[in-house]
Amino acid sequence: MPPLMSNHGKYIVSMGNVCRWLAEQAEALEVEIFPGMACSQLVYEGSRVVGVVAGEMGLNANGTPGPGYEPGMELRGKYVLICEGVRGSLAKELIAQYDLSAGHEPQKFGLGMKEIWEIDPAKAKPGTVTHTMGWPLGKNAGGGSFIYHLEGNQVLVGFVVHLNYANPYLYPYMEFQRFKHHPLVADLLEGGKRVAYGARAISEGGWQSIPKLTVPGAALLGCSAGLVNVPRIKGNHNAMLSGIAAAEAAAAAIAAGRAGDELTDYEAEVRKGPIARDLKPVRNVKPLWSKLGLWASLALGGFDMWVANLTGWNPLGTWKHGKTDAEATGKAADFRSKNVELISAASFTSSWRASIISTSRGRSRSSCSGAREWGFMGDRKLQGFWPKHMKLCNPKRTKPQIQHAKSRP
Repeated sequence: MPPLMSNHGKYIVSMGNVCRWLAEQAEALEVEIFPGMACSQLVYEGSRVVGVVAGEMGLNANGTPGPGYEPGMELRGKYVLICEGVRGSLAKELIAQYDLSAGHEPQKFGLGMKEIWEIDPAKAKPGTVTHTMGWPLGKNAGGGSFIYHLEGNQVLVGFVVHLNYANPYLYPYMEFQRFKHHPLVADLLEGGKRVAYGARAISEGGWQSIPKLTVPGAALLGCSAGLVNVPRIKGNHNAMLSGIAAAEAAAAAIAAGRAGDELTDYEAEVRKGPIARDLKPVRNVKPLWSKLGLWASLALGGFDMWVANLTGWNPLGTWKHGKTDAEATGKAADFRSKNVELISAASFTSSWRASIISTSRGRSRSSCSGAREWGFMGDRKLQGFWPKHMKLCNPKRTKPQIQHAKSRP
């Protein structure tokens, strides 16, 4: 593999711990941090972004104020930097409002799932990193895994599924459970205990899917901009670099007496600086995988990355993604459901997963309320793509409505 794929000499850390430490450093510099509240709205003055509304609580499922409603506070600034992760509500609003994706390839997405395990001390190898591709997905979808050995006999076991799969029956969570039954992984986890679970979306479009990053008064950073290096399954480094670049551009603008204009120096730094040098050499990996499959993409993508690493030039040019992940979905009638039997201490049902995930919602809010609000439930155009026995939600039930596996906690 090209040197850019090497992890030797690097550190394995908990980003939760890193962020807590960074918060302490920021507060020591008199930066105000408002934990436990989300930004729900952008504040505009004409065509310029001037702030956000934060801390709005007690809304009903349809967005109207409920009995316990508490209004948020309006936070204004000379520049607003949006770094809320993949498909954040404010980033989506900015991209749509200012048509920032025009002239760029559609963003592609993946679903990443991760479990933290405490394992037998005899099997712990702190500093060891394992990455895999393909299995058990086969031709059904693209994706791969990661295993990081931490201190304290803990390992992070994760699995990523690209969301441009055609088979609507494919269940990413259960593919993750299947992965843990590989002999090497099962042996590592045998006798261990799962202590935490989490999942998140991943932006996978890469270089050609990065939208225009600035609007008057605001800019997109990190995963809001789609700065993930797909073959390395890493984006934290580019999120940090984008934060540094945006902060420096904003500081220079304010020092020059400016406010509320576009931070063009920030966009230039992203497209010509270290972020560009990280993403441009690997820009063809994702579209090659999507169009040609795993093995052909490994050969061609590896060749393209090697040449780019040695010369700075991609011999394959820039491949396009073409269609969105949603457009890649096939009709349910053209596929069959696969029921996978997983019975071991390493696999868990989705209801058990929900018992240890660190999320919560008010009793009045159903987990499927967004699907109803967005019109998915009655959209006839979607009916052919959704298996009949699988429901987006059922307000009368809270347990999963389909189980592809028998498993035990």
